[in-house]
Amino acid sequence: MTTIRYTLLLVALAILAACKPSPEPANELESERLQPAKIETGKPKTDKRNKATVYDQPLWEEELMEKQLLYCVDQHIDLEEIDPYRFCACFLNKARYTHEIEFLDQAYEDQEGWVIDCMESSPKQDF
Repeated sequence: MTTIRYTLLLVALAILAACKPSPEPANELESERLQPAKIETGKPKTDKRNKATVYDQPLWEEELMEKQLLYCVDQHIDLEEIDPYRFCACFLNKARYTHEIEFLDQAYEDQEGWVIDCMESSPKQDF
């Protein structure tokens, strides 16, 4: 009779152990709560393709941005696949956080991923 009781007791303990919730989901929820909320800034996002430091503030003023935008559009106006204005605005808004104005030409080489991203997001629109 006592062996039956021990057997039932062991079965009951095994069932209780199986019904216990695992502590992992609680830890996952806690770690999610500890993560700071992402703050949106004007700073371009970086990824593994980025080859330059991305600064918190633009490295050149808005006036230079306008001149560079016009120059860039003029350089890319003949490309049939992209809208040059949208491409240049996209790329220059990122590049002004990585390269001083005198080294802007290097940004096109250093930031190949941004060039591709901006080209893909700037298809030419037919009217």
